[in-house]
Amino acid sequence: MELVVAWIHSDASKALKVITDQISDNRKEWQLFHVLGSNSNLKALKREVKLPGSCVYYQIRLGFVIEEDQSRWLTNKEISDGVIKAIKNKNRITTIGQLEPWEKRP
Repeated sequence: MELVVAWIHSDASKALKVITDQISDNRKEWQLFHVLGSNSNLKALKREVKLPGSCVYYQIRLGFVIEEDQSRWLTNKEISDGVIKAIKNKNRITTIGQLEPWEKRP
């Protein structure tokens, strides 16, 4: 089964459609792990993403970390470790770090 990890910035709004069209041409089942930043409207994106029946969709949400009353963004290692864990666990929605409280984000 093919696996795609896609972390697409908001200025590439058509990229996900291009990816899904390209991969779905094979007509085999495949998995999409969609990495999203904390600023994304995560619930709306999940509803709006139009995927072919051959695609199994997983959403990975990137948050932040609070340490000693200070918040910071995730490190590259935390992100990559979290994505690998999400691929292994295959939960439909995975959050790396935390998304709440919103006012505490860096």
